[in-house]
Amino acid sequence: MSDKLLFLYSIEEYVTYSLLGSGELRRKELANERGFSDWTELYVSMLNRAISERYRGKGFDVVFAKFNGHDLARGLNLEDGDSVIDVGLDFKKHTTQRLGKYPYPKNSFILKQVIPTDRLVVSGFHAWDCVEKLARFAHRKGVDVLVDEDLTEFFPSLFLEDEFVFDSHPSANIMSYMKSRGREGDMPEFFTRARKNKPWLWLEYKNKAKYL
Repeated sequence: MSDKLLFLYSIEEYVTYSLLGSGELRRKELANERGFSDWTELYVSMLNRAISERYRGKGFDVVFAKFNGHDLARGLNLEDGDSVIDVGLDFKKHTTQRLGKYPYPKNSFILKQVIPTDRLVVSGFHAWDCVEKLARFAHRKGVDVLVDEDLTEFFPSLFLEDEFVFDSHPSANIMSYMKSRGREGDMPEFFTRARKNKPWLWLEYKNKAKYL
């Protein structure tokens, strides 16, 4: 067996959506300062670097999961030894509401394509939806699993920070990150409470422990 990184739904629609928001002009300037034509090119390049240094370089097999009939997001590196799996549902069906609900891929269908494995790290889109749900399902099936929240939709807000470390997870103390930006309030308490009884989420932010 081997350790595996499972990156969920690495498709163009989600990559593009994760980059929306304020500061578009500033983001383009940041990209240009680093020799990239636009923010998307910079983002994908940094994501490729993080996956390579944090996982491939440490012996992890990398598995990209995508909706049926979809291609991977442009610029995302697929290297020798990586694999791509379909999740048993196409994107149109997933985003079409039926009887007041959106259909989701079956976690059992996805998981059976990546086990057995010694350790499973789940990342991608979206942290508090598909990623967390699949990790919870895997944990209940006895898999040693952890969510890498750095490499989810939060990545565009993290990788330019001075404290971000590409080859280590977690890269920074998120509670300290919030405090330094004046976001104390109830956020650290909520952050800790959201992890209660969820061992697939990183719990050691108060310390300097590392998973990788």
